[in-house]
Amino acid sequence: MFITLVATLGLSEVATQAVEVLKAKGEAKESTLSQEIPTGIRVTAHREGFFHVFENLLDNAIKYSPEKSKVRIYSRVCPEE
Repeated sequence: MFITLVATLGLSEVATQAVEVLKAKGEAKESTLSQEIPTGIRVTAHREGFFHVFENLLDNAIKYSPEKSKVRIYSRVCPEE
């Protein structure tokens, strides 16, 4: 049996953690990493799994972008229709 624990997470906090983990890899390519997610955006997800989504996105962005690139994660809140 596989049990997944979900929690309410701050999107900005998870993205910041992923940026910090991969900062050295970006610096090796003279690239800059940043996240521009407003604080207060919350999601319900598995913390480790959600972190790995950001980590994978950033890792691929660094890997497949030219040197001296700017890699940025951002979000915005859209009004409900």
